[in-house]
Amino acid sequence: MSYYIVSDTHTGKDICQCALLEDAQMMVALNPASRAWRKVTPLNDAVIDVESIVDHALPGQVGLPPGKYYLEDCKIYRLPEHEGIILKLY
Repeated sequence: MSYYIVSDTHTGKDICQCALLEDAQMMVALNPASRAWRKVTPLNDAVIDVESIVDHALPGQVGLPPGKYYLEDCKIYRLPEHEGIILKLY
C-alpha cells in the first residue's frame, strides 16, 4: 500500500500525507511554487513465525537472590483490641 507525501520545497518539512494521488496534486496546486509531492511505498517485511515456550513459573524472582527487608526503620501501628471502636460507613 503506497501513499503520497506533500512537502515544502524551501524548508523540506512534510505538510501532509495523502492516500490518493489526486489529493496530493490538489495540495500542490494550492501553492505550486513551494510544494512538491512524492510517492512512498513501504517495503513489505518478511513474515517470521515465532514459537513460544511457556514456563509456568511466576515472574520476578526467577534466578535472583531473595530480597532483604529492614524492619528497623518501619513503624507498625495496631489498633487496640476489644475496645469497641465504632466505624461509621457512609
